[in-house]
Amino acid sequence: MHKQFFRLFISIVLIVLVSITFQLGCITLFSRSLVYVWSSQVFDEFAENVEDSLENADFTGTKSIYDFVFSNVSERISGFILRSSVDGQMLTFGQSGKGKIMPQLSSFVNNTFTYMQHVSSTTALAESNGKVLEINAPKYRIDITIPNPFGLEVTDAVFSRTDYTGKVSVTYPQTITRADVAGTFEIYINGNLSAYLDVLVYSVDYYTPTKFILREVYKVLGYSVPIALVLAFILAYVLSRKTERKVKEVEDALSKLSEGQFDITMPPSKIEEYQKMGDSIEALGRDLRRHSASRKEWIRNISHDLNTPVTSMNMLLEGIQDGMFPLNDETIKLLKKENDTLMSRIASVSYYSYLLSPDAKCEKRKLNLLSEATNTALSAKAEVDIRVEEDASIYADEKLLSRAFLEVLKNAIEYGIGCDKPIWKATATDEYMVVTISNHGHLPDPLPQFFEPWARGDASRTQGGSGLGLSIVYQIMELHGGKVSIREENGEVFVDMSFPFFDYVSVV
Repeated sequence: MHKQFFRLFISIVLIVLVSITFQLGCITLFSRSLVYVWSSQVFDEFAENVEDSLENADFTGTKSIYDFVFSNVSERISGFILRSSVDGQMLTFGQSGKGKIMPQLSSFVNNTFTYMQHVSSTTALAESNGKVLEINAPKYRIDITIPNPFGLEVTDAVFSRTDYTGKVSVTYPQTITRADVAGTFEIYINGNLSAYLDVLVYSVDYYTPTKFILREVYKVLGYSVPIALVLAFILAYVLSRKTERKVKEVEDALSKLSEGQFDITMPPSKIEEYQKMGDSIEALGRDLRRHSASRKEWIRNISHDLNTPVTSMNMLLEGIQDGMFPLNDETIKLLKKENDTLMSRIASVSYYSYLLSPDAKCEKRKLNLLSEATNTALSAKAEVDIRVEEDASIYADEKLLSRAFLEVLKNAIEYGIGCDKPIWKATATDEYMVVTISNHGHLPDPLPQFFEPWARGDASRTQGGSGLGLSIVYQIMELHGGKVSIREENGEVFVDMSFPFFDYVSVV
């Protein structure tokens, strides 16, 4: 049980771990792929809001560029960087995507959030602690009209897209990374390029909602591992116990079968595989019981069949020795007859044993059925009504086939009723070439196992024969890959020998 338990436990644990690892991989891959679309998605949504704001703006009052831009800020935007296109001066607002405060000199409070302001030039950054980043070229453009060049009041603003592609190099403070910059606006004032507005967004793993979701998902998966191990332990234990009981039942049943106890009854099971196994064991018990009875019957029958001619010869010899029978030609003929019977039955046993051995060979070649039927009738010295087409052929071993045909014909003659001749037919079907030998007669009830050794329709054993004829036929048909059957219809007994389609040439 311990080995089985550990095999089940390890298998279940591996399945669970592979499943959890796969889920972790999928979540990680999803979070990484989200990084690539996150910033551009946030930037495009922000740009749409700015565009709507400018289209619906009322410029009758005093408004600054900050009012139009910062009023559309969402919680996913971390800050802005306003870069002058003339002298490289830079204003920073908010924080980086990782929540780091950007360099500042002063700050002021807007109604949206507190903007951190840093004034520096690109040259100064490059000489101190700045770094050059490759960012996407500006994607959108805002044209602003300011009547007073010394003021910030906007009287008109137009939003549009640019046709720029590729990358541009920009020097930023050390706290800014490439992932922080979601996109850039071009700011035109009174028709002249004045500044660039970089929009910064929080990274996926820092943005609170996604950070919370990912953390909780990983936490749930982390909790799943010990729970899965406990469940795997319980499941492996239950399954191993149940399997152990079933294995023990099978072991006990097979042990009883080995001891000769063939009346086996397996307990029912709701599991289909176990039920089939139990049914198979019960069927095996029935077959072994039948074979055991057959073996006993075989021993009794073969003893009887071989002992009968030996006893007859012994009586004749003792009678000759005591003077009861004269030693003349008639007595010698009787002795020879019994000796021939004994030799014939021993030969049948030997031939049947050969057919059962691995040495039995079936060397097939094309044979004409009409010729085989005629030759078999001559060998049996019998008149047969042969109804076979002249060119009906099969592929078979000639010696084996002749012996099978002869055994069936001898049975038809010996057990036939009346004076009618046996009928020999050959019929082609979709799958087989069927050779049928029939005669008037009746099959006993119950029907004996005709194809088992020493089985006879004559239970009293008053008629001759070794009881191996149809058994020999059965083994020969097995060697040919065919089958043989016996049936009764309307007072006639038919023996059908079926040769597979691929082994015969059909009737033309």
